[in-house]
Amino acid sequence: MALKRELDGFPKRLRLARLQKDLSQGKLAELASLHFNQISRYEKGVSQPSAESIEKLARILDVSSDYLINGETRNGARADIEDMELLQLFKTASKFSDEDKKIIKRILSSIANQQKLEEMTAK
Repeated sequence: MALKRELDGFPKRLRLARLQKDLSQGKLAELASLHFNQISRYEKGVSQPSAESIEKLARILDVSSDYLINGETRNGARADIEDMELLQLFKTASKFSDEDKKIIKRILSSIANQQKLEEMTAK
């Protein structure tokens, strides 16, 4: 029963990881040697994958099987982005020049620091 509880978030994490890699359900199924509609069934929570399938999917999606199963990840930032528009913008920005990436990081850092200051002064 504990594994069932851990897999409850699996559909959402699988979908998010698939979208991060810009893969269709069909393409992911093909890469994982699964039937084309199996990914849809996993993402809807209708079917639970075998341990072997989880390992294949994790490898293809460049995440850990722990992340897919229970949300644990070594890269929390990538795993926690649920805003698909923001995720797509980050994906696009990853192709920018190093100088443009530095500018984006400075802007985001400034916004984050401003947010922290506002939180500190609100207390």
